[in-house]
Amino acid sequence: MFEKIKSQFQIGKVDVQQNAFDGRGFTFELKETEKWIIPMVFAMLVCIFFRNLGNPLAEEMNKIWLFTVPEPTKNKLWYSLFGCLLETTIDLIPAFIVTAVILPEKILYLSVWFVLGISLDFFCSSVGLFVELALPDSLTASIKAMFAISIRMFTIVPGLITSIIGAVTDNVLFLFITVILNIIPAVILMFISPLFLENGKK
Repeated sequence: MFEKIKSQFQIGKVDVQQNAFDGRGFTFELKETEKWIIPMVFAMLVCIFFRNLGNPLAEEMNKIWLFTVPEPTKNKLWYSLFGCLLETTIDLIPAFIVTAVILPEKILYLSVWFVLGISLDFFCSSVGLFVELALPDSLTASIKAMFAISIRMFTIVPGLITSIIGAVTDNVLFLFITVILNIIPAVILMFISPLFLENGKK
């Protein structure tokens, strides 16, 4: 029994070394019975995107504590953002646990998709907040919503392309690139958005 386990380990070790040698070290081969993961994770991303259209982070600006709590504006917006991300994380954890129990050998692969979903929520929240603050108050709520939806849809295209490539090729590297494409512009917008409040434009 131990010899069999040892031989399987050696085979797996050789496969990993070969993948690293030929440039496929970031590749996770999904079996035919595991292909259901792909539509499931994309359905998760679609749900995150459309749920964020409600602009939960921008709604925090209507709370009185944003102006009464003695903290810098940027800190209060970041706290609100972390609260939104925490809510998304809690919503994703049950699905992640169930899938990880079904496919324990794909835990790393699933973890990357989990982080990608949170980064997408981060990106959509920061874009929604920026649009809410940048557009003048004279515009109606419907026009603002139209702008917010359009900007979100256009700006997620690069990340959508890399995530599709990563899903088709089972290459985690492209998924990491998608996470970076979500995080970098989101961080920039989160540093720009407080300026509208601090300069009295809102």
